[in-house]
Amino acid sequence: MRTIIPLSNTKGEPLKCPYIRSQIFAMNKDLGLLRIDAVAELTTLSKRTIYRRIQEKLFPPQLKCGSNIAAWRKKDIIKYIEGGFTWA
Repeated sequence: MRTIIPLSNTKGEPLKCPYIRSQIFAMNKDLGLLRIDAVAELTTLSKRTIYRRIQEKLFPPQLKCGSNIAAWRKKDIIKYIEGGFTWA
C-alpha cells in the first residue's frame, strides 16, 4: 500500500484541491496554473472562443494535467491579455 504525502505551500500548509471552483485561486498562487473558468473570467472570452482561438494559434495552448484536465500557465494568459500575442 502506497502512502500519499500531500503537497504543501511555502508556509507548510497543504495545498487545497485545485478542482473545486472556490479554490481555483489557491492553486494559481502556488503553481501558476489557471483552469478554464479562471481563464475565461480573466480574458472575458467564452470557453468556445478560447478553444477556437487555440486552434487558430491566437491563444496560448493549454497544458494537459490529466486525461480530462487542462490548465494554462498564468504568465501566458497575462502576456496574452497585455499584448494579444499569437502562439505558434
